Amino acid sequence: MLTKYTFFHSFHDALQGVDDATYGRCVRALSEYAFTGVEPQLTGADLMFFTLARPLIEVTLKRAEAGRLGGSQGVGISRNSGNQNATKTIANQKQINSKTIGDKEEEKGIGVGEGNGIGIEEKGKKEKENKEGVRRFSPPSVGEVEAYCLERRNGISPQAFIDFYASKGWKVGSSPMKDWKAAVRTWEQRRKQEQQANATQSSGVRVETDKMGNRIAVYPDGCKAFLGVGEYIDSNGYRRYGTSKTPVPREASPRPGEGYTYSKGDNSWVTGV
Repeated sequence: MLTKYTFFHSFHDALQGVDDATYGRCVRALSEYAFTGVEPQLTGADLMFFTLARPLIEVTLKRAEAGRLGGSQGVGISRNSGNQNATKTIANQKQINSKTIGDKEEEKGIGVGEGNGIGIEEKGKKEKENKEGVRRFSPPSVGEVEAYCLERRNGISPQAFIDFYASKGWKVGSSPMKDWKAAVRTWEQRRKQEQQANATQSSGVRVETDKMGNRIAVYPDGCKAFLGVGEYIDSNGYRRYGTSKTPVPREASPRPGEGYTYSKGDNSWVTGV
């Protein structure tokens, strides 16, 4: 197990908007997993955060294990060894130094769902793209971001978006940004998940995920309802989907897809309405 781990800036970003109790539970769960390897039993917003942060902790665990294996073999040049052994040891030391550079890249912070640094293959790919004339990324203006956010009606602050990525040198994790509109959509999805998690907590209805990946709303009276595509629990504990103002009955089947609306008359999901 680890004796230390990096608390990335992306972890803090993912916890924006939650209360202190939720923040503390998430950090404790992450630390327990990093230091003991015991997977915590979580639900709701806590589970959402742990699922997003867990891959980065596992990367650190793998690197630590690789380092221990390398250390057990011994690194260094013995004064009594011959020139051939010394040459091999120097080559091994160079390889270890090259891995250390990769570790430093990771310490700069890796965002949730983002790349793990630029390796040799990635660098070669970028050089090939430049030779083929691929258009280089150009940071957007506040007006461009504002127009795109208004078009999507996502409620994101264009200035906050610009300031955040400008402070990071327009990088996503440790990789240069390629598509700022994709970054806006990522912010949009994260904001929607936070709003849904907060609404779920305030209504007393828990949303759990089973082993098959199904999302289940658990009501205070013990009633359970499987949630379908785009469904969520609002701040009043009502089951809704998309921007619909009409709540869905708890006993209704899961919404099959984005093109479906719930018909009270038929008590079922219908299309083409």
